[in-house]
This record gives sequence, structure tokens and C-alpha cells, in this order.
Amino acid sequence: KNQFVHKYEILNGLGSGGFGIVYTAYRKFDGKPVAIKQIYKKKVKDWVYSAIDGIHVPMEYHLLKISQHIQGVMKLYEAYDYSNDIFLLVTEKYENCQDLFDYISTRSYLEEPVAKRIFHKVVSIVTELERSNVLHRDIKDENIVINTVTNEIMLIDFGYGCLIEDKNQCFDYFVGTMVYKPPEWIKYKRYIGSHATVWTLGILLYTLINGDIPFNTD
Repeated sequence: KNQFVHKYEILNGLGSGGFGIVYTAYRKFDGKPVAIKQIYKKKVKDWVYSAIDGIHVPMEYHLLKISQHIQGVMKLYEAYDYSNDIFLLVTEKYENCQDLFDYISTRSYLEEPVAKRIFHKVVSIVTELERSNVLHRDIKDENIVINTVTNEIMLIDFGYGCLIEDKNQCFDYFVGTMVYKPPEWIKYKRYIGSHATVWTLGILLYTLINGDIPFNTD
């Protein structure tokens, strides 16, 4: 805790989600802007032992750490086991950026060449993640950030992610955003992770082109 307080200064809140709150901050010794994700430990269901860190860590941290070689995955600088209640992630703060939800909303919809470029990049990121046995499980416009100057795409928020133990791994519980539920979950209450990813990518593509999701209710 003392090391974190000595190194970083927290500024304003950026947003909140199911597992915690994200803040803007800066690194004191060089003024570098960063984002701090405050994770509430009691809300974390999946923990994994990290041999490098020598402690059990939230799955989100582990997934980010093993995915840092993938271009388009948010950059993780470090993490802190801050207290009995809180775990902190220090990540890159993206300047001149919007999440895709806001990016689409300000334009109503995206022209097909723009949508194609963004979608191709997202599919590339997801493909590389699955090659690294990482399943994001919450791919949506709000979890994709675009740099409005460079058009760089970043996938963020691995809070619902998991490790792929088997390519045909079947889940009998749903995590993620409700309107992205695959039809097999609605009908059979189970789904294969990689198949559900394809479904969510389809919803994302529809949203890019049409400016809204295809379903009005959960």
C-alpha cells in the first residue's frame, strides 16, 4: 500500500463495472498518465496462483499478464495487493480515445470501410487471445477503445475472462452482458465458449453497421 501511494496520485473516476472502479492517475516520478482499476476482492470469483508473484491473484490480472504480447490488448504496467479488500491494476491510459459505444453514438453508425477495419482488428485480437488459451467473454462496444487520432484499437476489461481448458469447453452458467447471450444458452442453458464468442462478434458487427444492437431487451 505504501509503495503504491508513494508512486501514484489518483485523480478522477473514469467509470465503474461489475468488479470495481477505474480511476485516472499519474505516476509521480515522471508524470505519466495511467489508469487504476480498483478491484473489490469479494466480487472476484476466480483466483489463480501466480508463481511469479508468489500469491493468488484475480483471474483478470493473470489473463492480462499472459496476453501482453498480443497487439491490441490493454497494456498492464503492474499490480498491487493493496489491502484485504482491494486489488489494484495499473494500466495504460489511452489519450485521444473513446470506447466504441461513444464512437458509434456520435456518428449514428459507421461506414462499411470503417466498420470493416475495426471489426478485422477485433477479430485478430480475439483470435490471438484464444491461441493463448484466453477467453474474454464480454466482447462489446463498451469494452473496445479506439484512438481517434491513430485509429488504434484496444480490447479492455478482462473481468469476466477465463482460461480455456478445452477447445470445446462447455459452460453451464453465463457471464458477460445479457443482450449478448447466445441462442444455445437461452434454449439449453449451456454453451461452448468459442462458439459464444462468434455470436458476440456478430452482434458487434451488426452494431458497427447499424448503430445499435439487434435486440431491444435482455
